[in-house]
Amino acid sequence: MENNEKEILDLLKDNLLMVNQDIKDTDSFFGYENAKSEYKDYYLIDFTNNLYQSTKPAFELGTGLEAVRSSAAMIYNTIGTDSIIIDNKKYKLVKYEDVLDGLKGRQGPHLDVSLENNEERLFIEAKCLEWINEPEKLINSYLNVENYYDQKEASHFIPIFKMLIEDSNIKKEKYNSIYKHYNSKQMTIHILGIYHWCKKNLTTTPKTVKLLNIVWDYDTAEQYKVEEKEGLEYTGFANIAFRNLFKDLGIDFTLEYIRYSDFLNRVDWTNDLERRNYLRRYEIKETISNNDFNKQFKILWKKTKHKNEDQTTYISRVSNDPDINLPIGAFNKEESSKRYNPKENESSYTKDQLLNIKNEKWVLLSNQYYTKYAVSSEGRVAFLDKDNLYHILKQDDDLHKYYLRLDPDGEYPVDHQIEVYKLIAMGFLGKKIGDSYDVHHIINDGYNCRENNLLLLTRTQHNFVHSTESKFHEIENNLDKYIR
Repeated sequence: MENNEKEILDLLKDNLLMVNQDIKDTDSFFGYENAKSEYKDYYLIDFTNNLYQSTKPAFELGTGLEAVRSSAAMIYNTIGTDSIIIDNKKYKLVKYEDVLDGLKGRQGPHLDVSLENNEERLFIEAKCLEWINEPEKLINSYLNVENYYDQKEASHFIPIFKMLIEDSNIKKEKYNSIYKHYNSKQMTIHILGIYHWCKKNLTTTPKTVKLLNIVWDYDTAEQYKVEEKEGLEYTGFANIAFRNLFKDLGIDFTLEYIRYSDFLNRVDWTNDLERRNYLRRYEIKETISNNDFNKQFKILWKKTKHKNEDQTTYISRVSNDPDINLPIGAFNKEESSKRYNPKENESSYTKDQLLNIKNEKWVLLSNQYYTKYAVSSEGRVAFLDKDNLYHILKQDDDLHKYYLRLDPDGEYPVDHQIEVYKLIAMGFLGKKIGDSYDVHHIINDGYNCRENNLLLLTRTQHNFVHSTESKFHEIENNLDKYIR
């Protein structure tokens, strides 16, 4: 087991128990007897307990040995068994574990799920923790012309496979990937299978075919950071390398690498909020671990407002500290409002227009009661009104208490009580209303609700960050005693 794998598995396990709060006896829930001893606690005795509403599907789902890290269960729980709206397009379920043709005489690639509408065929390959380990090796069969159905596909795929492996000029049974964590070999085999499927179903195939590579994201793991970088690099390469091959069939083919958290925001959950709530089990809150908190404690304490310190004294202290780089316009309501309030003559936006605003990342909220809201990395908030357009909302502080709230003029049917920073934390930090985590302003400026000025902390961590100077000196060299 990798060094950080147990930590991540424990988080996934805890989240599964969180959405199954009626489970009291975990020994009857986890501990599949045939699993390896080191992973036993993460395998479910009854694999249906790993599925939404514990419903056994009418088809084979993955290997059947379902663990909390199962990508097959993750995508089944997300897609469901009927239809789903992605990017405002409705898709019907075609098949899970869709087996396509590969090389001659060999079992073809398995795609996790395929979806379709009149205009587009959508194949999905999902990964949960596969990026923890090195990718699979490529067997020599994929470099042999005789194993392909025709010369054209062999002349196209073999050079690409050779580009993705080490020592392609040396005769071997298996070859290592040039990537450390991204499984480019498997994705290329999937594209080969999709190419065969398109040829076989040419008269009925929609003219647009897409392969979504959905990867569960955990930013604090170094392996994931490497995998994402490699995945995006391969995706850019593949969309160029395979474009003309599919174009010759009259097919517009694209591959998209997407984080699981981003995919959730592209799905319309309006009519399935119960399922969306269950999917919290895959959302790891971006809290700081106690170990990382201990490393960052001193600088976090230095930057923030301490108990018994008035705001004027605090602003003067951080403004005159050469080690603290305050953003331009810090603590200036008039300057900040130019950023978070609607721009002059700013029109409303369709969903696609909003998500494509330059130099600003927007996230559509999926939290219950807030599914009509969108939040931006710049601290802006938009609301989906009855005209089916997103409107940027005006913000103002609550009786000059420095924390912004929405729509002071009451123009829209929004929650006028919730602070803006909590909405931003929902979209970017995984904050849930009613959870036990606090949203901390790194610089104690209530007008700065940017993503990069917010942090999710436990209540204990948050209290220490705001501690008085005397308390800070008492605990700074004994944090392990206070934070366990």
